[in-house]
Amino acid sequence: MTLLPGTPRILYMEDDVALAELVRRRLGRHGGVVETAADGLAGMERLQQSRYDVVVLDYQMPHLDGLEVLKRMMQDPEHPAVIMVSAFSSLQIAIDALRMGAADYVIKETGGNYLELLVGAVARILEKRRLVHEKERAEATLREREQQFRSISDSASDAIISMDAQGRCSSWNRGAEATFGYCAEEMLGQPLTVLMPERYRVRHLTELQRVIDGGEMPWTDPLLEVEALRKDGSEFPLELSLSSWEVNGKRFFAAIGRDITARKRLHAELQQAIRSAEKANSEKSRFLAAMSHEIRTPMNAILGMGEMLAEGELPPEQQEYVQIINRAGQGLLALINDILDLSKIEAGQLELEEIPFDPRLMVESLVDILRLRALSQGTLIRTHVGPDLPSRLLGDPQRLQQILLNLLSNAVKFTSGGQVSLTVAPIARHRVRFSVADTGIGIPPERQQTIFQPFVQAETSTSRRFGGTGLGLSICQKLVEKMSGRIWLVSQPGQGSTFHVEVPLQSTPLGEAGCEIADTHSVPGATRSGLSILMADDAVENRFLVQAFLKTTPHQLTTVEGGSQAVELFQSGAFDLVLMDIQMPGMDGYQATQAIRAWESLHRRPPTPILALTANAMREDMEKTREVGCTLHLSKPISKKRLLEALALFIPS
Repeated sequence: MTLLPGTPRILYMEDDVALAELVRRRLGRHGGVVETAADGLAGMERLQQSRYDVVVLDYQMPHLDGLEVLKRMMQDPEHPAVIMVSAFSSLQIAIDALRMGAADYVIKETGGNYLELLVGAVARILEKRRLVHEKERAEATLREREQQFRSISDSASDAIISMDAQGRCSSWNRGAEATFGYCAEEMLGQPLTVLMPERYRVRHLTELQRVIDGGEMPWTDPLLEVEALRKDGSEFPLELSLSSWEVNGKRFFAAIGRDITARKRLHAELQQAIRSAEKANSEKSRFLAAMSHEIRTPMNAILGMGEMLAEGELPPEQQEYVQIINRAGQGLLALINDILDLSKIEAGQLELEEIPFDPRLMVESLVDILRLRALSQGTLIRTHVGPDLPSRLLGDPQRLQQILLNLLSNAVKFTSGGQVSLTVAPIARHRVRFSVADTGIGIPPERQQTIFQPFVQAETSTSRRFGGTGLGLSICQKLVEKMSGRIWLVSQPGQGSTFHVEVPLQSTPLGEAGCEIADTHSVPGATRSGLSILMADDAVENRFLVQAFLKTTPHQLTTVEGGSQAVELFQSGAFDLVLMDIQMPGMDGYQATQAIRAWESLHRRPPTPILALTANAMREDMEKTREVGCTLHLSKPISKKRLLEALALFIPS
């Protein structure tokens, strides 16, 4: 292959060391300087240190996959050309890579064909740059380099044509022969209007005369897309680049044309595939939201009734039955939440908060959650927080706690009679490392490379021995990457595992706005003894459950089945607070809330707290309840403790 002047530099990011070396040697035979990087992070470091002409990027790599590296590279306006390679013959991967800015996509086929395809792809990119370079030089010094221009023209697959001021063809390359079907002998000295559909010929002659008279090209876009005509009479789309120059008072023109029929067809197919993918993703989101609602509604009754039974005096055997029901229900709820989290992350709908939090309090709460479980199996939990760790950090404490709780839960689960430790320390400016170590069963080496993939566990028997679905670590990795951090593990079978998480977290001064706990709302008409509550829910079991929760409290509860009844009763009664289900037949919770707020505004009443108590648990659901006027969003299933805590926020001190 022919290389650009100055010897091009090529970077190959590939975690398969043997393959990377093979490709490096093969590309190096053509005179290029080829460097390799074992993963995405190492590759990004090289890109920050040096400039390259072409980057060959493996789709699947540890730490940073190919698409994430491509996304970061595209942020640099002077990024090199990128060729994405993958062992997966997936149209979706090709679509994602090309949409994000990749110049080409090559599948890792078996045998030596992959190397030929890759070398060809690199060659095409370098050849294209060379042609542009030579074209510019030829335009600047046409007479001095006429022979060189003809050589380049004849070697190009694109149609390269020149014409004089009268519109007659003065040069015609082999690419033009292949594109239009005319040989050079047929075209030299002939008007180029024969290459255009008849409806465009008058316009062409008019534009040509404008250039001759004015001396400037009328087109501002360097690339034009026009309809062209072959010798056989068929029309086709042509991508055209035009240039004009003057020598000794004579005007000359050059055109480089490319038949883009195949590209247009591929573009149409890709657009259809994108529309189909977007439709499928939208359908999946709607399906998950519907399934979440339908599962959470009965789960609310199951877990709530189980909680009420557990409060009673039951025989030991029945008490154990209730505990089993509650544990199974909580496990199912955790699975639902994991699936929703994974879906939101993959759909790009997960948004991170940036609020101040105390990392030491977060560590204490994590240990409190797992302490009893660890003690029950003879496992000791230790923590070490570095003395130089700031007392206030800025980030998303809820998602960070979700990551660490998953890692600690796994460590406790797989460590019986041993020790689990959590270490937190700053390692650089605005960067914190969390390390969770255990003395448990460890992870086999062959599983360590795939442990962060969805539904993958340390061993095939893990789900039977210890439970779980294998979603947790996949979600952890995606959340860490969302935070611009990284997660990795070190493990020895039989000796334990250590998971490291590094994320950027800035320190924030104590007492800065946002650090204080928000004031709780109070209801002027409520008494210290309790609230007068109106509840709207179409499910009789949910109304019965809340009645059971509040039976021994001073709160007074009135229930209705639908939104219209809730609005009517609210307008005729005096209620301190409303518990509003969202998905109800007839008037739903959104409409009922808006009607109540409109009535309050019309009668100049202070807004009554309306708590959305619903099985709709997606982020967009929470945002919509706030938009229509709900004070608080509570997701089902809800525990008695959580409900009473929420109600307590609205009782005057």
